[in-house]
Amino acid sequence: MFEISKRFTTLERSLLAVERYGFCIFHEGELEVVPAGLEKGYPAQIDFDFLPARIKNFEGSLKRIIKGKMTSYYKTLVGDSYKSLGRKAGTAMGLWSRFEALQVLSLSRCVSTSRING
Repeated sequence: MFEISKRFTTLERSLLAVERYGFCIFHEGELEVVPAGLEKGYPAQIDFDFLPARIKNFEGSLKRIIKGKMTSYYKTLVGDSYKSLGRKAGTAMGLWSRFEALQVLSLSRCVSTSRING
């Protein structure tokens, strides 16, 4: 009986942590990311009909990134992953590890912001 109760309590704490993280990400997006994006001219809502034209605007930058003439955090993240894991970087677990790296980056920004803003 004790073992079941212990597992439930652990699961309950994990769910609470996930909920807090989700709220933190939402809070960061609502208070920082969205206003910063709007300030930079990003649309408040995605117009999927206009999306191909918006992507076309990035063609020059994307080509420079591909040719190595411009740096990209995301290309570096993928490149480092392939250097350390080889072909395994393309597996589901390799992709998941990069996803987790981006989540940790978001969480660390969120925690830093909440400490600053009190």
